[in-house]
Amino acid sequence: MITNETFIKVRYYLFFLIIIISFYRSPFIFLNGRFAAEEATQHLVSALNNSFIGNLLFYDDFAGYYNFLPNILLKLSLILPLEYSPYITVYGSYFFIFLIPYFCLSRESILLNNNIKKILCSFILFLAPPFVPEVWLNSINLQVYMCLIAILIFFMSNLTLLQMRYNNILIFVGSLSGVYTCALFPIFFIKYLKDKNKYNLINCLILFFSNIIQISLIIYSKINDKLVSSVLANDFTLDTVVYFLYNIILK
Repeated sequence: MITNETFIKVRYYLFFLIIIISFYRSPFIFLNGRFAAEEATQHLVSALNNSFIGNLLFYDDFAGYYNFLPNILLKLSLILPLEYSPYITVYGSYFFIFLIPYFCLSRESILLNNNIKKILCSFILFLAPPFVPEVWLNSINLQVYMCLIAILIFFMSNLTLLQMRYNNILIFVGSLSGVYTCALFPIFFIKYLKDKNKYNLINCLILFFSNIIQISLIIYSKINDKLVSSVLANDFTLDTVVYFLYNIILK
């Protein structure tokens, strides 16, 4: 068993190791930057053609949902000359990705209730399937990591007031950056019913109103025949169950 004193010392070496692994995985992206897919074709174009507020309200009606983080990161990227702009999205994305092992190792949790679990979970989540190259270091797919962050937040315990407010902000950003975090509303609502306090109420209200916004945009895009055809399509088959069991449960 690792004592708390030893764990505090080891934790900093683990953070450093995770950073080294990150760079080893994608040295070209860290050194050269990149705009991945819709970052350039959708969000960068919007950032170039709209004011800060106008770009903040932009959403891709083909995708159907609002994605806050690409909007803000792509607008901030224009602070730099265009050839250096991709560094903002790469390192901005990495900041949020790095929060996952940081929270595993630095927050008290009813799920990760000993130091061994904290260490194992920090590496399992960091090396897990969501971290494959196509969803790695780009703002479009930060919604995947924001959902993982929200799950870690759900299990956190003994939080300070500052940590609570920080978590509220992350839930807000995550739920307005895709639908994955929004899907966690039921479990956060159950948690509020169990532990009725202001912190849980704020999280529930954020998720409730974010769900309304995201669902409304999806329905609006579908009604106007702009939504990608695979969304809300009645294409459920037995293969869907097999893919779910293999990719989500087994992997």
